[in-house]
This record gives sequence, C-alpha cells and structure tokens, in this order.
Amino acid sequence: MSNVKYDPVVIQTFANAMYAKAQKIIISETIKYGFFIGFGVMVASLLVFTKIDIEVGAGNTGLMFLIGSCIGGYIGWQNGQLKAFHLKLEAQRALCFVQMEQNTKSTQTLTKVA
Repeated sequence: MSNVKYDPVVIQTFANAMYAKAQKIIISETIKYGFFIGFGVMVASLLVFTKIDIEVGAGNTGLMFLIGSCIGGYIGWQNGQLKAFHLKLEAQRALCFVQMEQNTKSTQTLTKVA
C-alpha cells in the first residue's frame, strides 16, 4: 500500500463542488417551496371561495397561485440559504486547512533559511 501525498488541488475541487451543490440547493428549495405553497394557496382559495358561494374565475386562481408561489419561493429561498450555509462552511473549513498548510510550509522554509 502506497502512502497518499498531500494535494491541495483535491481540497480545492471539493470546496468548488460544495459551493456548486449549495447553489443548486438554494434554487431547488426556492422552486419546490414556491410550487407547493402556491398550489396549496390556490386549492385553499378555491375551497374557501366555493364554500362562501363566490364565483371563482381562472384569473383569481392564477392570482392566488402567483401570490402563494411568491411567498413560498421566499420561504424556500430562506430554507435553501440555511441548508447551503452548512455546505459552504464545510468548504471554508477545508480551504482553511489548505491555507494553514501553505502558511506552515512558508514558515518552515524561512526557519531553515535563517
């Protein structure tokens, strides 16, 4: 079994992948929450309007879906930001290790020269 060598490129690739995944999570959470909450608000408005005998047109349901989607999208964006934060933090932690290794090497080189 051979010894594994330290390679900062691997960590940088990992950090880039984590940031890309974080961005995808933000987008998917925004879309998911926007659609489902928009759909829920639309159905709820149909039930309420029907129950109180108000004639519901297609414009009203579309408007309710739009309003619900905007609210849901904002909630999803916030939720996605929270989930993405943990991935970004892990990426920053890995990059910190790379930076510590670089700083340690430069300090060791200066010590050997002096």
